[in-house]
Amino acid sequence: MIIIYKRKSPSYPHDFPKEAQERYHLKVMALFDANRLARDKERREGIEKEKKSLEGRRAKITTAKEIALERKSEIEKDKKAKDELLARIEKERIAYEKRVGELEKAAKELENLIRNLEARKKETVEEARLASLAFSQKEGRLPWPTISHEVTKTYGKHQHPQYKTYIFHKGIDIKAPQGAEVWAVSKGTVVFAQWSQEPGLREYGKMVMIAHGGGYYTLYAHLDSILVKENQEVEGGQLIGKVGQTASKKGPYLYFEMRKDGTPLDPLHWLRK
Repeated sequence: MIIIYKRKSPSYPHDFPKEAQERYHLKVMALFDANRLARDKERREGIEKEKKSLEGRRAKITTAKEIALERKSEIEKDKKAKDELLARIEKERIAYEKRVGELEKAAKELENLIRNLEARKKETVEEARLASLAFSQKEGRLPWPTISHEVTKTYGKHQHPQYKTYIFHKGIDIKAPQGAEVWAVSKGTVVFAQWSQEPGLREYGKMVMIAHGGGYYTLYAHLDSILVKENQEVEGGQLIGKVGQTASKKGPYLYFEMRKDGTPLDPLHWLRK
């Protein structure tokens, strides 16, 4: 039929009526147009289908790209957060090591102070022996130096939970309210009563130290106020100062320490239970 349509003068039988020839000719043309329309439709549908397929693939690619960008952003945020955390930990570690160094220096300066006091003391050997014997009998019987008995840090070795390093705490931390009274645990002579500006000792804040004879000393640190003077004789239970937080890194509390010939002792073995 297509071939017939393409010819300029289709060949018909001689006896084929003219009207029939025209109808036949129109029918052939209509059939050709129908076929062409069908092919065009099929082609359009194919194009439309391919277009939808491409759009679908493009949408998937776009979604995948968005997911990748989002993931990249999350990774960058995680890395930034991790870097900030590591920087903070390193900063805390440096501050902690600095603080440990300050405390160690303070302990050495205190030992030097006691050593100098021992060198200047006027006790005879016999007086020192008798005083040492008398004070040693007070182990487990000394009164607490303040109204609170809540110990927040004990004497001895303590491990840092994060850095796993050890620090030897040479006294005890007693939690007490600001301004609470501080008393001498036994009679003796005040040999230090100030906030020293010497490197090391100033870490104790306002501090009172009492010599009890026989090489025994008690130390009361981070006081808010000092109510005695150096070389003053005091009795056990006498008010010597008030709880404070001078040079403290953790608020008001009383740091209490005991020493014999410069060697630290566990105060909890000496204070009343």
